[in-house]
Order: sequence, then C-alpha cells, then structure tokens
Amino acid sequence: MTAVDDGALTDRKGTEESIEAETATLQNDEEFEETNASRVRIAHLSPVFPAMTVTVDSESIARNLSFGEVSDYEVVEPEEQEFEITINETGEELEVSQTLEPNTTYTFLAVANVTENETVQFEPLLLRDEFAPPSETDASVRFVHASPDMPAVDITVAETNITVANNVSFREDSDYVALPAADIPLEIRQEADNDSGEVLDRVNVSLDNGTVHSIAAVGYLNPEAAPIDAPLNVGLFQDARLETNGDDPVTDSADAEPNEENTNTTSPMIAVADAVTDVEDATEDVRDSIEDAGQANETEDRAAAFDDVEDDLGEMERARLDLESGVENASNATLSDEAEIALDAADDAQDDTEDAIDDVQDLLEEDVRDVEDADVDEVAAILNMTLEQVTTAIDEIDEVANSEAAENEIEGNS
Repeated sequence: MTAVDDGALTDRKGTEESIEAETATLQNDEEFEETNASRVRIAHLSPVFPAMTVTVDSESIARNLSFGEVSDYEVVEPEEQEFEITINETGEELEVSQTLEPNTTYTFLAVANVTENETVQFEPLLLRDEFAPPSETDASVRFVHASPDMPAVDITVAETNITVANNVSFREDSDYVALPAADIPLEIRQEADNDSGEVLDRVNVSLDNGTVHSIAAVGYLNPEAAPIDAPLNVGLFQDARLETNGDDPVTDSADAEPNEENTNTTSPMIAVADAVTDVEDATEDVRDSIEDAGQANETEDRAAAFDDVEDDLGEMERARLDLESGVENASNATLSDEAEIALDAADDAQDDTEDAIDDVQDLLEEDVRDVEDADVDEVAAILNMTLEQVTTAIDEIDEVANSEAAENEIEGNS
C-alpha cells in the first residue's frame, strides 16, 4: 500500500482530515492476461468497523487495513471465493462468499452499519471496476456511496449542468463518466428531479489526464446522531491510469516519459500568480463575512451572516487547493533565482491560508450564533495577517511571473 496526496479525505467544510487513504492502480501484467484471472483490491470505508486482514484462497490480499485505506490489486482465481476477514484486535473471523469472473477487476468494499441494538453489521459490497479508457485530455470517475445516514444523492459539477451521478444510495456506485482533467468542484446533492436537491457537501477534486478514479463518500452526514464521531468525508482514490503511448491501464511509474504534445508552454509561475490572486480575493470575502457576522445584532441576521462565512470559506479552500497544486507543479520546474523566491513566498501564503482556514473552522464548529464579538475580531485579525503574506507573494510573483525572461528560464518551455 502506498499513500498518495490525492487520496487525502476531505471533510464537509473542505479541510483535510488525518485519515490516511491509499491508492491502488490497475496494471496489465502477464499473469493477469494469460491466465484469465480476476483481480481484487479491498477498500476499508467504514469508521465503525475495526482494522482487518483479508485472505482469499489462503493468500492475504490485505493486511491490517484500517478505515480510509485501499489495498493494491491482487490476482485471484476466477471462481466462487471465500473472503476471510479477520479482525486484527480480537482475532474474530468472518466469511463472505463472492463469485469472481475471468478477466474482471473488482473492488471489495468493507462497509458497515450499526443496528438499533448497537451491533455493528458488516455489509460488504463487490464492485466491478469497469470503465472505458479516458482520452489523453480527460479522466474517468465514478461515485461510491458509503455513508450510512446520507440519503440517495446526485453528484454535479458546481455552477454547471454537468451530472456525474444520479440517484446513488448507500452501498451503491455509479457508472464511470468522463470529466476534463482539471480541478473540478463537485456538489453532492440530495436526490431530486433535475439535480435540484439540497447541497449536502462540496468537494474539489484534482484529476490528471488519462487517469481513472473512484470518489467515495464515507462517515456520517449527521455525526452528532451517529454511533461514532466520524463526519462525512469525501475521498478520491485512483483506480488506473493510461500509458502515454497507448490505451492500456498501467501502474504509475516514475520512469514514464512525458507526452510532449501535452506539454504546457505557459510558465507555471503564471498559474501560481493567478492562484495567489484567487486566494487573496477569497480571503477578503471571508474576512468581510466574518466582520459582518460580528456586527450583526439580531439572531436571524447573525445566522445568515455565518451562512455566508461558510460559503466563502469553501471558496477560500478551493482557491488554496489550486494554489497548492500550482506551487507543486512549479517546484518541479527549473526556475530563476527570482522565481524561486517568489515561489517560496507563494508556498508560505498557502501555508498561512491553510492555518487561517483551520482557525475559522474552529470558530464555525462552536455555536457560532452565540459567539462573542471578541472571538470574531480575533479571527478577522488572523485573516488580515494572512492577507499580508498573500500580498507579499503577489508583489514578488508580479516581478517575475509575467517576465519573458522568467518564462524562458524554465526548461522545456522556451
């Protein structure tokens, strides 16, 4: 199992949780192709189910797998198989029978619910990982519903008429669909006609070209009434990616050669500059909303003001994620000394923004309609400090980002 950044689970307010998600990628190896075997991985998506080891045909295919982890794919004989689940802490064993077909790839979902008598009920699900290879400029995604108390949902791309999934209930998944390779803001809506239901959660996912992903909703929509304190999280884990020279899904490799036709000829520092500006605008919006909340006298006005704070905070987090991605991309290029200084300032701004989001989040997790004005002023002061760092980054980036010389100093972009 190998941890990856894009597998980090994201909570309802858009901040990263410490739950570790793992990636597993699909590869075409000789054993799989020549023996008509099946391939299986295990995804542990239940916060109420303990760490486990899964054995199939006397072979362990996942060891000590905990909530939020996904194992690598393993080759298994295509027949009716007993999945033997051993609870690591107690040694208790469960058996689940599943029929595996030749030349088929599966994800075995470990999901569970808690009954009225407070008994954990294991409710696993076997998914077929069947998808059409995405184009070189697209990615393929599906949605997996693993939140016991969340109703049936539709998944849409924010501020568009693009639908990713329709009417997906607990223990169900959607078909794979193609989306542009980009940072995509998704909305999880309560199922309704025309995808017009209430937005239950928002999440920004970063999709690379030629990749295949599962987007999983785990935890509880209403953690206060849940058997365990596990708020709703939305995680992205990779199913497969395409070789740059063909359509075969393969394992990620550090030795893969870049596709020259898709090389971005724009300086990555310009993308960083745009992202920093977006962070500045979003931070100012949150600060203004916080100040409005602090000045509101009536309870109803104060509640509405804090609703605006939550909305603006989501935009601030999306802008921060774009900045984080931009900084990471630029850090892989060869930059001038001036550009390196500007990039360090942008990275500092991203860190400060993340800290500021956490501080505002702490405020929102309280009974925000009753907090004292002094608390609001303190958070506003923190946001102002963040804006100072962001402004510093903008000033330093402006000196190099639009400079023709800086662009030409980036290897491969001259």
